[in-house]
Amino acid sequence: MNNQESIKIVNKIEDLLSELKKQLEIPIDKNVVLSKITREKDKKQRDYLGGPARQINGLIADGFFDNYKTVNELWKEFKKKALNYNKSVIAVSLMRAVKKKLLIRDGEGNIKNPWKYKINKILQAL
Repeated sequence: MNNQESIKIVNKIEDLLSELKKQLEIPIDKNVVLSKITREKDKKQRDYLGGPARQINGLIADGFFDNYKTVNELWKEFKKKALNYNKSVIAVSLMRAVKKKLLIRDGEGNIKNPWKYKINKILQAL
């Protein structure tokens, strides 16, 4: 059983407990209700904003990657938009964009010559 399956089971149990408490007229524990509301709100926000990959796709469409950009430059751009992603998460999303041939990567991946990302010329022509 993986983590997501466990979470689904816990949610079902919480729902059943709430229903049982209503039937028995037992006051519902506010913490359980609030945690469920918070989880649903968080999920809606994640669906709306998307992860860094969705944001990167938007920046590609906006022309942000017309010139080479580093992870640090992208991280600063996310900060401007009040999106707080860890640099390692951003780097993974950029790597996936390279594998999907959305971006090309240049550099050596070290401190003196970090990876730089630019839109793939094939996409740019479209």
